[in-house]
Amino acid sequence: MLGNKITNIFEIELEPYPDIFHIGRVSTVDALKGMEEDGITEIEIYYAEEITDKTDWSIDVMSDYINDACGLSWVWTVTSKSEYDLYTDIYKNDIIDDYEIIVDAEFSDEVVCNAITEWLRNHNINKINPKMIDLKDAEGSGYIAGIRAELKENAELYTEQSCHQK
Repeated sequence: MLGNKITNIFEIELEPYPDIFHIGRVSTVDALKGMEEDGITEIEIYYAEEITDKTDWSIDVMSDYINDACGLSWVWTVTSKSEYDLYTDIYKNDIIDDYEIIVDAEFSDEVVCNAITEWLRNHNINKINPKMIDLKDAEGSGYIAGIRAELKENAELYTEQSCHQK
């Protein structure tokens, strides 16, 4: 959560689902409701963070479909209550945006999926369930697509040989 603030687009009036691939920005809820209307029951989600502290943690959860449809770098930020408490103590900011989910649990993929499922149900999206996939299995969108493009474009800068050249 520290440093993960982005503009909340969930309340902005945007075009509805049918044009989602043409305009590139619709609300997350509208995109998900459109998926539900199309009979989609599962949404693949993933994250890039490596969690070493299972008590104080925060991750940005991505879904390629939603990232692309809504023009997002990530869809949700799921944060442990202890990390959120630390954040609010330091920054004196206790505002929780719609895309932020606070959980009182140690980190696990199951905890993240359950948090997203609860968020979906709270937004009346009742037929879609999240499925956690590994980052390496994701197509990659949002900031992951940017990182991968940068690595591909500058591959010679990141090779072992170039690191040892004088």
